[in-house]
Amino acid sequence: GNGTTFYYSSSDNTIYHNNFMNNTNQVYSSGSPNVWDNSIEGNYWDGYTGTDNNQDGIGDTPYIIDANNTDHYPLMGTFQSLDVLGWNISPHIFEEVDVISNSTVYDVELIGGSASWIDFFCHGQNGTGFCRVNVPKNILNMSSYPIYIIEGNVSSNIVQGRIVESNSTHTTMYFTYNQTWSDYELQIFPEYPSYLILPLFFLTTLIATILLRKRLTRS
Repeated sequence: GNGTTFYYSSSDNTIYHNNFMNNTNQVYSSGSPNVWDNSIEGNYWDGYTGTDNNQDGIGDTPYIIDANNTDHYPLMGTFQSLDVLGWNISPHIFEEVDVISNSTVYDVELIGGSASWIDFFCHGQNGTGFCRVNVPKNILNMSSYPIYIIEGNVSSNIVQGRIVESNSTHTTMYFTYNQTWSDYELQIFPEYPSYLILPLFFLTTLIATILLRKRLTRS
């Protein structure tokens, strides 16, 4: 809209994980101080011009609302909370994955089988995309996250997801990627899939065999 998104006449409210966009006046709080973050993440403000030099999806400097109200952890992308259902995992898992991104994530799926991974279906603009993803540990619980982007029929390894927060229930990771299609798919694996590990194993074994034969031939 073009008006004011929030109006608060009370104080001591804790307000975070909201997207404030396309408004002449984002917030009017009538001089009452409120808390605009949860000490880790705040809100997305489309007028925020700060940087994210440490690349964690959170702005390096606060967003000043007025003299009494400050978001100390402004988000660098819109906040999206998506329900996840693992259909082919027994028992079925219903969970929620939170995403901060400059792309729109319109579906999340948990794929089961001998190993589980998460599919994100995204829409964005050409250029560098980023995601800060908060994943429950009962979905994926590991310290290494190979991440793949699928554009058309082409799949390529991007980067390891960097863990920025972790506690007993959730892991938060951050990663960037190049996007050349408007619609694409991101896959987050708990470890390198077997179909990638096996070729590498066979290649390593073949090289070792060739070197051994050369040594035997020379001796």
